[in-house]
Amino acid sequence: MTMSTSSSPLPQKIPVVVFIGDAFVDVQTSPLPSLPIWDGDVTCSSVSILPGGSVANSARHYASLFPKHDVRLLVTVGDDLLGRAMIDAIEREGVVSTKYLETVPCPMSTCVVLVGPEGKRAFVSTRGDTSVAWLDAARVDRSGLLEIADHVHVSGLFSVPGLMKREFVSLLAEAKERRNFTFSLDTQYDASNLWGAPSSGATDDDGEAGVLMDLIQLADVFVPNHVEAVGISNAHCVELTSRDRRDETEEAAQRIAEAAPNTLVVVKAGKSGALVVARGLEAPRWVPCPKLEIGKCVDTCGAGDCFAAAMMGRIVEKMYDKTLKFEGVNWKDPSLDEVLDAVAYGCKAGTWCCMHVGACARPVSRDDLLDK
Repeated sequence: MTMSTSSSPLPQKIPVVVFIGDAFVDVQTSPLPSLPIWDGDVTCSSVSILPGGSVANSARHYASLFPKHDVRLLVTVGDDLLGRAMIDAIEREGVVSTKYLETVPCPMSTCVVLVGPEGKRAFVSTRGDTSVAWLDAARVDRSGLLEIADHVHVSGLFSVPGLMKREFVSLLAEAKERRNFTFSLDTQYDASNLWGAPSSGATDDDGEAGVLMDLIQLADVFVPNHVEAVGISNAHCVELTSRDRRDETEEAAQRIAEAAPNTLVVVKAGKSGALVVARGLEAPRWVPCPKLEIGKCVDTCGAGDCFAAAMMGRIVEKMYDKTLKFEGVNWKDPSLDEVLDAVAYGCKAGTWCCMHVGACARPVSRDDLLDK
């Protein structure tokens, strides 16, 4: 390996962080006292139209928290009023470029977000021939983003069937080997409840069965929440035996880590914090989240997206703070202490998100996370 012999240090490289996945327009209620029953009605104080989607939320949070990093967001948006509203909102916000928001000839994917007491939530999302269905390996390849990336984050996977294909796995794996970037993965919820199982008989709307575990094994970091970890573990590993929620989270994370031994598994567990399963740890490590006073948690939507952005950004930031990237010299693996610090930062960001209505009505800032 050849390094510069110049006495003056080379300028530090700005990391290019690429976000690939889903974009939705959220039609979101203010907190409801209860869900409506059929033929019934409930009232709320307001309904908002907000830019959303797991990866779009994470990219906006990341760019706001780490403004010195070069953030690129690749999503597909509809050629309609809501699609234009999505682009306009992100342009007005000004933290992420809309250069890679590709307009496609179909309606914008939309999610109706119902918020209940103490931050509880329920969703109704469009599938089928809407904008998320148009993102696939060919579009990712044409964007050229994998050729400049230092870190790639894929999220909203179950909403984007074109990324649940072997073509995308092959494209990502070849680029990762060639470019040596790092890769993080967040699936989000699977409305089909198939969880990409190898024998699920998935349709084109669900992607290819069995591909999910290939992506998890390829990832450097996998960031599901508790429900997703349990569903994926039951579908791809061994049926879980634990019934206590905390024990169930640990068992699911360990099963996934055994199936993907080179992947750091971080499970988002709501008010319990986050669970870390990594090589070198004798037992799973829990990282607590800040406690909120009663009534302070108003909306848990998007807290996991905010967590993922803060955690991954902290890891990227630490590695680039201490490692100049010369030609042929790549990432320095983070230490366990750095990982735990990053997870704690993610917990702080996720908690901040729970104190505000909307998955990402506005991106979190560094000032928001200062200890006060």
